Amino acid sequence: MAQALANMAYLYDSMGEKQQALTRYNQALPLFEEIGDRRWKATTLSNIGGFYLSLGDYNKSLHLLLQALPLIQEIGDRRIEALLLQNLGNIYIYLSNKPLALDYLNQAQALSRALKDRCAGFFALHNLGYVYDYLGSGQAEDRQKAFDYYNEALKLERAAGDKRWQAQTLFNLSQLYYHAGDTLKALNDITEALRLSRAAGERGVEATILHGFAFIERGRKNFTAARKYIESALAITDSLRLKVASPEWRSSYFASVSEFYAFYIDLLMQLHQMHPAESYGATALRVSEQVHARSLLEILDETSADICHGVDSVLVKREQRLQHQINSKGASRQRMLNSFHTEAQIIAANQELETLLTQFQEVQSQIRASSPRYAALTQPQPLGAKEIQTQVLDDETMLLEYSLGEERSFLWAVTPTTINSFVLPKRTEIDSLARRVYNLLTARNQGLTNETGKQKETRLERASGAWFLAVARPTGSCNLFRPAPA
Repeated sequence: MAQALANMAYLYDSMGEKQQALTRYNQALPLFEEIGDRRWKATTLSNIGGFYLSLGDYNKSLHLLLQALPLIQEIGDRRIEALLLQNLGNIYIYLSNKPLALDYLNQAQALSRALKDRCAGFFALHNLGYVYDYLGSGQAEDRQKAFDYYNEALKLERAAGDKRWQAQTLFNLSQLYYHAGDTLKALNDITEALRLSRAAGERGVEATILHGFAFIERGRKNFTAARKYIESALAITDSLRLKVASPEWRSSYFASVSEFYAFYIDLLMQLHQMHPAESYGATALRVSEQVHARSLLEILDETSADICHGVDSVLVKREQRLQHQINSKGASRQRMLNSFHTEAQIIAANQELETLLTQFQEVQSQIRASSPRYAALTQPQPLGAKEIQTQVLDDETMLLEYSLGEERSFLWAVTPTTINSFVLPKRTEIDSLARRVYNLLTARNQGLTNETGKQKETRLERASGAWFLAVARPTGSCNLFRPAPA
C-alpha cells in the first residue's frame, strides 16, 4: 500500500499535480515508518523535501532532507548520499549560509570523486564556485577561488560532453570577468555560453545568458544591443511559462524572471531620459502593465477562480489535457537532465515539448476567437499608453502606476492628455518606508502583552506624532518623488 501511494505520488508529480503528489507522499510516509522500510522512507522524505525546495520553502525542505540523510548513510547508498549532500549544500546557498554550504558541497565533491561520478562531481564543483562567487566577500581571494572551481567544473563538463552545464559555467565565468573589469574575456565566454545553450536546446539557460548579454551591453552604453538581448530573453521566458508544471510553480517561475522585466523597464527609462521625445517612456509603461496582467493571471490560477462560464467546454478540456501533457513531458525531461542522458534523448524530448506547445498555442488562439471574455482573463493583453488614456481615464481621473526595481523605481502619472514619469528610490527603501507607515497606521490595533492603559495611550500618541512627521507634511510634498529629467 505504501509503495502504491508513493508511485501514485510520483505519477501525480510528473503530471504537474503537485498538491495531489504531496498528499500521497504524506500518506505513504507513516506507512513506511510503521513497517521500518528505511530506504523507502528516506526516498519519500527526499521527494517531499524536493517538493518544498522547488517552491522556495527552504527551511521545510532542509528539515526533511536532514531526516533523510542519516537513513541513506545507514543503508550505505553512497550515490544517493552524494545527491542529498548536494541538495543540502544548495539549500544553504539559498539561505546565504556560506560555511554550511561549503561543508555539504565539499562532502558531496569528495564522495563523487571516490565514486568516480563525473556528473555529480561537476555539479559540486560548479556550486562551490557559486558559493565563492555570490556568497563570497568580493575580495580577490574569494574571486580567485570561484574562478578555480568554475574552471575545474568546466573541464569535467567538457569531458562528459554536457553542453547545458558548460553553458551555465561559462556564463558564470563571464559575469566574474565582467565584474573584474575584463570585458573582452566576459564577452568571449558569454558568446560561447550562448552557442552551447542553443546547441543543447536549453531555452531557460539561453534566456539567462541573453539577460547577461543585455547587462554587459548596458554597461558598455550600447543601449540598442542591450534592448535587443533583453527582449529576446523575455520572449523565451514568456513561452517557457506554459511549460511550468503547476500554478504554484508558474507563480514561482514568474517571480524568478521578474528581474528581467525590471531590467527592461529600467533600460527603457534610461533611453527615455536620453531621448524624451521618443516613445520609450510609454513602452516602459506598457511593460509594467504586462507585469501586472501576469500577476493577475497568477492570482486567478492560485485561487482556482471559476472563469469558464460561457466557454466552449471542448476547447477548455483540450487546453487542460495539453497542459497536463506539457507538464508530464517537462517533468520527464527534467528528470533526464538530472541523470545520465544522451544529446539525442534531450533533442527528442525538446521536440516533443515544442510540438505540444504549438498545439497548446493553437487551442488558445481558438479560445480567443470563440470566447473573448475567457481569453481576456487567461491570456491578458496589456493596454498601451494611448489605450489607457482613451479607454480608461476621463477628465477627472489620473492613473498612478508604479514599478519597483533593485537600483531605482519608477512612477508614471497618466491623464487623458499627458504622461509624466518620476524616478523613485530602490525597492528596499520604499518597502522599508511602506512598512513603517503601515505599522504607524495599525498601531491602534496592536495588542502588546502586559501593556497598561497609560502605556498604550503614550504609544498611540507617539505613533500619531511619528505618522505626521513621516507622511502628513504641512507642505503636502513628499521627498520620494524626483521628476525624470526632460
